[in-house]
Amino acid sequence: MTETRPSSARSATQRHTAASTTAAEATAATAESAPYPPAPPVATEVLISNALVRSWTRDPGKVRVYTGDTWFLEAAEQLFELTSDAARIGSGMATLLVKPDGIATGSARTVVDWALRSGFEIHDAAAVSMDHNGIRALWYHQWNIASAERRLLADLLCGLSPALLLVLGRSDDTDDEWPCAVQLTELKGPTAPHLRRLEHLRGVLPGGSYLLNQVHSADEPADALRELGVYFPARRRQRTFERVVTGHDASAEARRIADELDEAHGGFSTEEEPAWEALQPLRRRGESDSNLCRRLLHESIREDLQWPLLVAGAGCLPMRTPSGSVALANPPASAWDPGRPIAAPRGGVDRSMVHRRSEAEFFVTGIGPATIDDEGCRVFEAAVQMARMHPLHSDHVGAQWGHLDLFHLMEGVRQACIAGGQTAFGAKRSDVFVVRSFGAEFSSGPPAFDGQPLDLRVRVTADREYRENGDGPVTGLRASIDITDDEAGTVGRAWGTYSWVSRDSFLELRRAMRAQTQGGAQPPAQNEPATPLPLPPTVAESEVLRLDPRSSVVSREGAAPGELVLAVDVTHPVHFDHPLDHIPGMLLLEAARQAALLTIDPADRAGKVVSRVDAKFVSFADYDRPVTIRTLEIPAEESADVPYGGAQSGAGPAGDDGTHERDAQEYRVEFVQDDQVATVATVVVTDGGR
Repeated sequence: MTETRPSSARSATQRHTAASTTAAEATAATAESAPYPPAPPVATEVLISNALVRSWTRDPGKVRVYTGDTWFLEAAEQLFELTSDAARIGSGMATLLVKPDGIATGSARTVVDWALRSGFEIHDAAAVSMDHNGIRALWYHQWNIASAERRLLADLLCGLSPALLLVLGRSDDTDDEWPCAVQLTELKGPTAPHLRRLEHLRGVLPGGSYLLNQVHSADEPADALRELGVYFPARRRQRTFERVVTGHDASAEARRIADELDEAHGGFSTEEEPAWEALQPLRRRGESDSNLCRRLLHESIREDLQWPLLVAGAGCLPMRTPSGSVALANPPASAWDPGRPIAAPRGGVDRSMVHRRSEAEFFVTGIGPATIDDEGCRVFEAAVQMARMHPLHSDHVGAQWGHLDLFHLMEGVRQACIAGGQTAFGAKRSDVFVVRSFGAEFSSGPPAFDGQPLDLRVRVTADREYRENGDGPVTGLRASIDITDDEAGTVGRAWGTYSWVSRDSFLELRRAMRAQTQGGAQPPAQNEPATPLPLPPTVAESEVLRLDPRSSVVSREGAAPGELVLAVDVTHPVHFDHPLDHIPGMLLLEAARQAALLTIDPADRAGKVVSRVDAKFVSFADYDRPVTIRTLEIPAEESADVPYGGAQSGAGPAGDDGTHERDAQEYRVEFVQDDQVATVATVVVTDGGR
């Protein structure tokens, strides 16, 4: 049993069972044999996350930000309260705003007619007023690069008149592959005037500049929902959603409002020459165009000069800061192409979440929210980066050199599972995580590094959730894990069970276990580690295909013939990145690999790699007492038809016929302490590149 930091016992209250088993065995057996509790109702926040990831955005950064964005959440929650088909309804909705500069040029009716002519349906229309707070809320995630002058011009612009908001959809018989908001954004055309074409909406509107672009649309369905949260209070937004759900036709209403706005506020030109003529009497001697506009933005000027100042200032003042990028960029429309993978999440996790002290030992680069798959299982995704050079995982000679180490991959997966336990299932950062079983395999051999790190996607599906008292909070998972590269496809799979408990419960569990194995001995406190055994001389690093002597973790000293002993170096910077009161599971797996390699003829050993491992951690192994390693090669006739995985590890990977493929040697490696098996691992060694 290995701790990814304090761990689980599925509940430390289940620790003292039969005297013939260890506390850990009893706990694991109880967790696996318990009947499935009734599935609790899916929380609204999970439904929203599910819709975000699958239907409303293709940007993982937006998923992370919007799950904490008040405007988005209020709108999304309201839509889910109204209909069980919220994900589809939201995907089919778009917002189109005729800004005050579009009203000033008398373009509101032109926009309405264009939308209907372009195949859009208008479900709702309203004249909306925007103040300086409203426009900042609307462009909150992009205005971090807006210049001070642009913000002042926008404040002036929003006071000219109301804007026209159109809530659009597409007909039910329209077989479009992109969501309605994405289609609209593409047809609307770019902000930059020189990139607009006649087929764009902005291409048929009069003149304009980068700032005075006359219309705005939400880029993705998630943005459309968020913008409705900005435009409308709850009651008015409810009316909009009801109209969208029922397919209300508001085209006549939209034409009427557009005509009223055009008549009341239209008639202005975007030509710069008359604008400069109107401002010329206000120019001071020797004052440049930009200084004139900048000064006037800070002064009170007549109402009839506000539009000329907007036109002139939009043409000569800077619109953005000289450096930096937007806080949240929108993905291109091509991100919605069928079959294109959704980008892996970035951010939202730090090394303290996975109980790592060193940045070099922290492999998770992003974590996504929980969603629900088609089978009703909770799912989360993480991004992991495998370093091309690592002091332990890259320290190889032979066929493994220059390729991704399976145990490097498993450490990244392990960290992703710890982070996901906190972000998706309610575990606390201070909790101790206990891994009860863990396995992984490559799909077609270890990928080679091409000079760059490997950025991989880890998709964790909770095949089973363990809960306190059957219906309490989640305390552990049985998970199946898919590992992919967005360019190369499937890299491998992993599976396992893990759980979490508070540190107090973890220490109680450790006391119970040590009482069984050592006659009542108490575990040391976390700040008072046990005294490790003296480090024995290890097998030469070349024998286990390593370069660094510290990478060798097995010894023959004091071992019986055909056996090994575990060499535990508690000062190792990777295996003991942070203090532990037991031997970490990843060290045990490394020892299992080395034990398997040492059974192979030295003449053939360098051509071998570990391509699959499946481990069960029965109990904790302590480093203050010796651990014996026993290795047995499993004959082909005994393993070829044995399904991989099992009750403890869940459904392990298998061939098309339900059996795992036999392509090389398979070994059973046992770790024995105090005459009891603490860990057992199955290791498959194949020819390099297979």
